[in-house]
Amino acid sequence: CLIAHGASFLLLDRLLEQSDKYTAHFCKLCGLPAYYDLKQERFLCPIHGKDIEVTTATMPYAFYLLLEEMMSMGIYPKLLFGEEV
Repeated sequence: CLIAHGASFLLLDRLLEQSDKYTAHFCKLCGLPAYYDLKQERFLCPIHGKDIEVTTATMPYAFYLLLEEMMSMGIYPKLLFGEEV
């Protein structure tokens, strides 16, 4: 049991903490990345517009780039967010 926790911590440390950790904002309703509008001073969703609930997720920047590249090709991957523990 202790070895399994150590291995998972090592993977988390190497692939996220010491690599390219990135915190992104997402719309809680649809799971798409939200962007910040400086003029309106609020987060906006590409689908829902202004009235959204924003949540943050920490992930490797390479994964975030993959999401952005898929969106540029017309594939909209949606992240599902559950209850926070």
